[in-house]
Amino acid sequence: MKNILIPIDFSPASETALHFAIGLNALFSGKLHFLHIFETPFTTSPENMNSIDYFEKLQAISEKNTLKFIEDHKGDYHFDSITTATTGGLFQAIATYAQKNNIDLIVSGNKQKTELINWFSGSITKHLLAESPCPVVAVPDGFVWTPIKSIAVFLDLSETLSLENCKIIKALQKGTNAKLTFIHVEYKIEAEFGDDANAIQQIETEFGQNITMLPFKESFEHSIHQYLNQHPTNLLVTIPHHHSWLDKLFLGTETGSMAKWSEVPIMSLVHNFQDEPLKKVRAKNLEMQ
Repeated sequence: MKNILIPIDFSPASETALHFAIGLNALFSGKLHFLHIFETPFTTSPENMNSIDYFEKLQAISEKNTLKFIEDHKGDYHFDSITTATTGGLFQAIATYAQKNNIDLIVSGNKQKTELINWFSGSITKHLLAESPCPVVAVPDGFVWTPIKSIAVFLDLSETLSLENCKIIKALQKGTNAKLTFIHVEYKIEAEFGDDANAIQQIETEFGQNITMLPFKESFEHSIHQYLNQHPTNLLVTIPHHHSWLDKLFLGTETGSMAKWSEVPIMSLVHNFQDEPLKKVRAKNLEMQ
């Protein structure tokens, strides 16, 4: 993970994300990208030099405020970084920056409540988790960074993992030296039709592990919550699959309730890397570690 992006909106959630990103980056020695998206009361145009001058002043002030925020909250950590201030739609600005700068991971603060006036409201966090061009970690507001010693990867067995996601999981495990557990909640219908042998075989071949099968209890959320209560975990990892139960749990109708009770960060990988040049860059970054 050579490039980590942290969107900053000066909230306590941003501070939490900053601390998590610094702690994670200490293991990977990458570059931290800090991005602030500011609002403008007008639309600038090349014909209006006054508006452009005002925009540039707002941009300079925003970058200065972002740098001060980082300096106030980074502690004694020293790292290679880039600070940028821009404007535009929140999700689009973050996604565009990630694509243009070969970002390997986005770390966002999750306020765990819906606030339309705030950056990381439920909808923005959910949008990032579901549609980001690269993996995203949503860090619960107030979460205190602790070394990652246990990672739980929740799988949908309807298809195998992509080669890219296998590399990311392996790099994450190697960098943190954490215990890695693969988990699948077995819905009663799945039990009747049998498991997906290809997906199970892949985990055994690529990672040398068996998948822990959890029985469905009341809801997927309840089943996972019960497992986490019994098995302390520092990071949850999911790979979105369209129209699957994982989509519904982490990225769909149950996302709000999941975020409310989850006390640990949730990482969402990317289902399909459709940007081939960006995919090659990320693969190269992982191989360099």
